[in-house]
Amino acid sequence: MGEPQRWLCTVALYGIVPRIWRAIEIDSDISLHDFNLVIQAAFGWEFPAGDYDFYIGDKHFKERNLYDSDDEDRKRPEPIPLYPLLEGLPGQRFRYVRTDEASWEYTIELSAIIGGYGSSARCADGEGAMPTDEFGGNSEYGRFLIGQQDASASLRDWYKEWADEAKDSPVWFNSFDLSAANELLLNLGEFEFI
Repeated sequence: MGEPQRWLCTVALYGIVPRIWRAIEIDSDISLHDFNLVIQAAFGWEFPAGDYDFYIGDKHFKERNLYDSDDEDRKRPEPIPLYPLLEGLPGQRFRYVRTDEASWEYTIELSAIIGGYGSSARCADGEGAMPTDEFGGNSEYGRFLIGQQDASASLRDWYKEWADEAKDSPVWFNSFDLSAANELLLNLGEFEFI
């Protein structure tokens, strides 16, 4: 692959119905560490939090949370740019796993090559709100969403009570705020990674 490009990546929480996803515009030379933070911001996580892994082809890249306040000796990882790891062809897929109190797995697809290289990361679209770590990862959250759709009234009430402890609104799991996601992306500079 030649010069860096602007990519549109579709990042989706693995195995969740209804689908929770974000279309994120990035420069192809973004480092894996920075892409980790971009994904966290686009999904509305409180960040920086959690260790993370990228699985690209037969390669595995693992990093511990750079900003863990309990470990003052942590150093910024050597930047590993994304574009040499992919062929730069739309349709390529890889995985991302964020681990904090729970493990959250995502699929990432290089959806398109677009114009605008040299711009900040931006969330272009998405659906579904990201849960808090209290939900215990993909499996627990998937069961919660299924319960919301298919449960009896008493079970829906129990799920609502459980969800209300984690979020203010009883319908938060259906919502996605594009402007809030982009606001978080604009504030990433506070974490000294760019």
